[in-house]
Amino acid sequence: MKKLFKKFIPIIVFASCLITLGNAFGIEEKTGNTYAFQFGYTFNNETSLPDNTTQAITSNGKSTGFAFALINGYEIFFTPMHGLKISLDTGFQYLSANNNTLSMIYKKQEYLFDFSLNLDYRIDFYHSGNWDIGAFGGGGYGYSIDYLNNTPTTNALYEDFVFSEVIFAGGYNLQAGFIFTNKNKTQLEINIKYKNRSSKQADISNLATYASIGWKF
Repeated sequence: MKKLFKKFIPIIVFASCLITLGNAFGIEEKTGNTYAFQFGYTFNNETSLPDNTTQAITSNGKSTGFAFALINGYEIFFTPMHGLKISLDTGFQYLSANNNTLSMIYKKQEYLFDFSLNLDYRIDFYHSGNWDIGAFGGGGYGYSIDYLNNTPTTNALYEDFVFSEVIFAGGYNLQAGFIFTNKNKTQLEINIKYKNRSSKQADISNLATYASIGWKF
């Protein structure tokens, strides 16, 4: 946990400096707080590093599911076209799969909670009427808590292989997308995010596509 906070400290300091610069030099009408709700579909691949054979058989593999996130950000535009966005992302994912080793015998369910700090480059490359159309790209660092549950189906052969575990893992994010802003207030967004998380328990890679609606103040 101490290592986690040490990795977040420079990001927080850098973000605070950018917000200070934004308040001092940012274009007032385009600089401000943003709040958004995202929903999407996610693809998850997990390689567990378990302590026993039971978990080794049933915990690895791919899963898919639905993803939701709340985004609290701050946009800073230094010109009408170019800017930066700092954001704190809090997400939840529900994933499921038939286990890839004991196919159709065990059902894997995952509940994944994730939070991350991110920095994106923002560009509004087209303006028409009340609309600005732009794009963004960047990354950051985050932490995940993954609750994994394997349960037998009616034709399960090895009931003593059933188990649950909680995986704590940290790592980097990459993201990019398009954003549509109306009257500098309402924002619509489509994006793709890649998250890589690792720990002594597991290596997790996660790819998700999102659509979102948000507001700027």
